Amino acid sequence: MARHHAVAVCAVISVPEAQWGERVHAVVVLKQRQEATAEDIRVHCKMLIGGYKCPPQCGVRRGTADARGREGPQAHAPRGVLGGAGAARGVN
Repeated sequence: MARHHAVAVCAVISVPEAQWGERVHAVVVLKQRQEATAEDIRVHCKMLIGGYKCPPQCGVRRGTADARGREGPQAHAPRGVLGGAGAARGVN
């Protein structure tokens, strides 16, 4: 994912899922003035690694900071999803 020409930063995380407990999810932040869809990212990944290794879901965001000044995947992930010391308590 990180090798895609439009990707500034990316992360692969686990998110809660009812049937299996958790599932893999990719978060991609695009470089400024670049365009790519989730499908573009998945096709790119499938060319480099086995399809079964590619995250089934991918969130694509523009390369901007959020209201707290954070940048990158943590700026776009739901509160507590990317972990950190306070994730379990909901303080991240």
